[in-house]
Amino acid sequence: MVAAKDKGEKSRVLKPASPGAEAALIYGMLFVATMLAMGKPLTADNLALPAVALFLVVNGCDYIERKSRKNFQQLIVAGSFLLAMASALCMALWIV
Repeated sequence: MVAAKDKGEKSRVLKPASPGAEAALIYGMLFVATMLAMGKPLTADNLALPAVALFLVVNGCDYIERKSRKNFQQLIVAGSFLLAMASALCMALWIV
């Protein structure tokens, strides 16, 4: 995301999560919470397929944005959060 400024940040074991991974994780947490609150059944298909789609869409948008601007835009982070939140709520309401 942003280049490391000091030596302490360069020695990390794991790289920062991509916006797509963060959106998929947010979707998963919100979807499971709303499904449990509504008392509806949870399946792996309802959880995994939209999460993978969110991951691909957000990472694709991030890739296109990085190619055109050369710097990271906060719009990707905010947009991916709103997309994940809307997807989780729509999926929870759509499933019978």
